[in-house]
Amino acid sequence: ALDWWYALQVTRAATDLVSAGWRPPPRSDIGAEAVLCLLQIAEKGMILRSTDVKCEPDATDREAREERLAAASSAAEAVSSLASLGSRGLIPNSTQSHTVTVLSRLQA
Repeated sequence: ALDWWYALQVTRAATDLVSAGWRPPPRSDIGAEAVLCLLQIAEKGMILRSTDVKCEPDATDREAREERLAAASSAAEAVSSLASLGSRGLIPNSTQSHTVTVLSRLQA
């Protein structure tokens, strides 16, 4: 299970960095890994499975709603970062096919 509150902090930081002009290094796997991690967070946050949450089955409705909110917010931040990178043509070539596949599946 993901710690969605931590994921939200990370995706917000990524969005801030991308908004400030950060781009994946053109000749490094680091950029591709960053994009793949953002895709994974977006996918897990939008298609929330019981294995992706930490809430116990006996958790209150409020706790479960808060965790789902953090997951959805994390997914939104991740997609925002990806959209910003994509609009500037900065999605690494090695991840473009996978990025299109995942984002298309999420749009469906």
